[in-house]
Amino acid sequence: MSWLTDSTQLFSGAWLTTLYVGHGIKGAAIVNNGTNGGSIIGAATTIDPAKEYRLQVVSLPSGFTLNEDGSGQATTAGVAVLKLFEDGVEL
Repeated sequence: MSWLTDSTQLFSGAWLTTLYVGHGIKGAAIVNNGTNGGSIIGAATTIDPAKEYRLQVVSLPSGFTLNEDGSGQATTAGVAVLKLFEDGVEL
């Protein structure tokens, strides 16, 4: 994992750690079978292998686990609030 630094911040006054440079993970690298099933990104939109995707967590219920591969698992009822970006633009 590395620190992402750029002249333009994705989040003002915050650090972002990522394995990927640019706007996120390439669509071709998004998994269909992760730790707990397919990626949440793949469930939310049609994936373009050439574009970059980023999932921003706004809030998660206490019983929700979001894995590094983009899959997730809920052990209690609740609502997860997530933002999905494609090539830096919120969908």
